[in-house]
Formats: sequence, structure tokens, C-alpha cells
Amino acid sequence: MPADPGDAPGDRPPAAAVRDRAAAVGAVLGFSFSLGSASLILPLLALASGYDPATIGILTAISAVSQLALRLQLPAILAIVPDRTMIVAANGMMVASFALLLVSREIPAFVVAQLLQGGARAMFWTASQTHAVRSRDGVVRSLVIVQVVGNVGAFAGPAAAGIVAAGSLDSSLVLASAAGVVGLVASLLMLRLAPYPKLRRGHGPRIWRRPGVDLACWAGYSAGGWRAMLSSFVPVALTAAGQAPEVVGALLAATEAAAMAPAGFLLRRRTPNIRRAIEIGVLVVTISLGILPAVVASAPLAGLVLVLGGVGSGLLMSLGPALASQSVGPEEQGEAIAVAGTFRAGALLITPAAVSAALTVVALPTGMVVAAFAIGGPALAAAASRSRAAAASA
Repeated sequence: MPADPGDAPGDRPPAAAVRDRAAAVGAVLGFSFSLGSASLILPLLALASGYDPATIGILTAISAVSQLALRLQLPAILAIVPDRTMIVAANGMMVASFALLLVSREIPAFVVAQLLQGGARAMFWTASQTHAVRSRDGVVRSLVIVQVVGNVGAFAGPAAAGIVAAGSLDSSLVLASAAGVVGLVASLLMLRLAPYPKLRRGHGPRIWRRPGVDLACWAGYSAGGWRAMLSSFVPVALTAAGQAPEVVGALLAATEAAAMAPAGFLLRRRTPNIRRAIEIGVLVVTISLGILPAVVASAPLAGLVLVLGGVGSGLLMSLGPALASQSVGPEEQGEAIAVAGTFRAGALLITPAAVSAALTVVALPTGMVVAAFAIGGPALAAAASRSRAAAASA
């Protein structure tokens, strides 16, 4: 008997579509809460276990190894595996990573936990985005909704985990694991859509070099670099400056809350200038990360800078996949989104690894400033290159 191809978007009755949207919201909320908690818990857990900042950076980079390796295979996987299956597996991997750290705090346990979380990130965000763009709500609107719900979880996760971690790091791990279970159960209730069709390659440019997709890819790179710093060296820098765990958690939560700010504007405007918004987002993220080391001793100033960076990252996370999706035909949307996500995963690997290497010769503040320009430069260069090309052809 042939495998069930799943439901096509146009075949979904209204009740099934409503159930699918509600289940998808629950899956995104549970996963993002769990992942947001991890961005605070894992660095603090490593510090409490006696590991130095450079080691924490390397551990963060290890997470990106599995994410990048899996993302490179996602275009092929999307033609075989339903996106719902990937979402279920991703939530299960998050739960397993926290359970492992409840048992052991040795380096191998951290390594395996980071590998699990990296793979979970790769599958979840790509699958949730490809699932969303096949709805009837429009590409930008659907992706903005996914991003907003993800930011809600990422906002609540560090805030709740910071409060709980002030009393017990083990309890914060249990909290994060419980959120993953919620996401797992919700994802099981989502509709099983058919995998994307297998594509036959022509002789045109590779998809990541096409107009629109190229900027989306480098926007993903900037967003990934920002996320990598938030998950590693930003909590370390804040802690080193004397900020308490609950304050660090609140600052990270404020950053995630700020990432939701662009959503109202994007949801109201049917045709936003996606390219210009992405350029602004990259510039804001770059400047924010560059000046953060100078203000980490002041919680209000650090919060202001992180909030500005959060707004920029919110633009990138919502509009990067939208630009990639709109720059290709329907049959290539999954691949375009996956490729843009691969650039994001690359930044998650390169950024903390490069900063960790730089810490052997420079102080952490200097390393953070260098990282800021490294994550923003390629996207700004790509935007400038396309502008010059457009002007030359006009």
C-alpha cells in the first residue's frame, strides 16, 4: 500500500484548518519556551559546573554543528518526510536534551545535549515555516504569526527560567523539559501535509544566489549570529558584569519581547518593503551588539540596547523566510526556506567558535564588537550589491 501522501492545503475543511492552526501555535509555543529557557539555563549551568567562557562558546558552536549538518540535508528531507513528523521529532529531542543534563553535568553530557538541541532547531523552524506558508493566510502573515508565537515562548522561557534558576538550576531544567512535552503533544495534533515534490535541477544559478534569496540567506546569517551571541556570550558578559541570574533572564526576555514589536506593523501592511525592512534590521542588530559591551554593567542601558537589537532580529526572522519564499515558485518554497535557514545555522556555528578563538588574544568586549561587524557585514554587502546592479540596469 502506498504511503499516505497527507492533506493538500486546498483539501483542508475549515474545522481541520482551525484545529491545525491551534495545534501549530501550541507546538511553536512549547518549543520556543523550551529553547528560550535553554539560552539562559545552559550557559549558567556550565558556569556553575566550573567551565570557562571559551568552553561555553565552544559548546554553543557544537550545537550549531548538528544544526548545520542537518539543515544541509533538509531540502532532500522535505521531499520525503512530512513537516509534522519533523516538528514532533524536534520537540522530543529538546525534552531528551534537558533530561540528559538532569543526570550529568560532565562535558560529554553538554556536548550531546547541544547536538540534540541543534538538530531540533534545524528541523523545527524549517518545518514550522514550510507548514505555515502552505496555509491560506498569505506568506508574510503566516510567517509573522509563527514568529510572534515563537517570540512569546522565547520571551516567557528565559523570564520563567531565570526566576526558577535563582532557586535551583535543576528545577529550571524540569520547567524547560515540561514545555517541550507540551510542544510534543500539540504537534501530534497538527495536520499531516504531503512532502514537497522532488525537484529536477536546471542550469540556472544555485538557489541561494538568486535575487531575493541571496539577501534572505544573509539576513538569516545575521539573525543566527545575533541568536548565537544571546545564547552564549551575552549572558556570560552580563553575569561577569555583576548581573544576577534573574536580571539576566529578564533582559533576555525583554529582548525576545522586543522582537515581537515589528509584528503589528507587518500584519497590518499587506505589501511591506521587505528588502528595506531587512536592511534596517541588519543595521540595528549590528549596532546593538557592537555597543552592548560598553553598557553591560548597567541593567537599564543593557536592556535598552538588547531591546533595540531584538526589534532588528524580529524583522530578520519574520521577513527573511518570507523574502526567500516569495522569490521562487511554489514548488521551491521549501528549499528556499531551508537554504536561508542553513545560512542561519552557519552563523550559529561560526560566531561562537570565532569569538572563542578570539578570546585567546583579546578580551570578551572586543570579541563581541568584532562579532557584531562579522554578522552584519555580509548582509549589508549583499544589499548594496543588488542595489548597484538594479541601478546599472535601470
